[in-house]
Amino acid sequence: MIQDNDTLRHQTANDEPYYDERGVWVCLNADSVAKARNIQTPRPALFLDRDGVINIDVNYLSKIEDVALHDGATSLIAQANNADIPVIVITNQSGVGRGYFDWDTLWDVQVEIARQLGQEHAHWDGVFACPFHADGQTAYRHKNHPFRKPNTGMITMAAEIFAIDLSRSWIIGDKASDLQAGINAGMAGGIHVYTRYQDAAPEREKVSAMATADFTVMTAKTVLEASRMINLSGL
Repeated sequence: MIQDNDTLRHQTANDEPYYDERGVWVCLNADSVAKARNIQTPRPALFLDRDGVINIDVNYLSKIEDVALHDGATSLIAQANNADIPVIVITNQSGVGRGYFDWDTLWDVQVEIARQLGQEHAHWDGVFACPFHADGQTAYRHKNHPFRKPNTGMITMAAEIFAIDLSRSWIIGDKASDLQAGINAGMAGGIHVYTRYQDAAPEREKVSAMATADFTVMTAKTVLEASRMINLSGL
């Protein structure tokens, strides 16, 4: 059951998470939010899936000792930071919805990922996590929640907060649904990374059919390769 917002919502000035009234978990970099308020012309952003892109996917990550970043993830995020490109993490977290772990556990993992990124002077600007799933428990059961990728709820929320021009933004993910979310949101392009080894071939087959005149599709074997493919300063 979703807990009361008054209990869970924290001041974002402390970079602590809160729940949106629609049940989505949000953690914002307070400095980034303050800066976005002064942005007059929307700018591009880099959207990243979490598990399989930033950190190695261990299937429902719930232990901080299992947090290990992909080679290239830190440099990718640092490049965006240095180019003044907002880094937005959008992650489906059905493990919460299914009852495998709770929000406090998710927060512990997020803190550890952020700590490891910070060791190399990299940071995200916002994290959005959707717990809803067709197999979710009670309040989290939903056949097609508008915030669960490939739907665009998390993306459009981020765009409003951070003054983002989605038509110039890119998304990187290890699933076809990540890139489909980018297409649905009107992004410029996406990169599929080949990190879900058992599922990579069918995912790649789906991705290969997604390229259009308006959405560029690239593929990379590793996150490190992806970090070298995208010209963040040129977005």
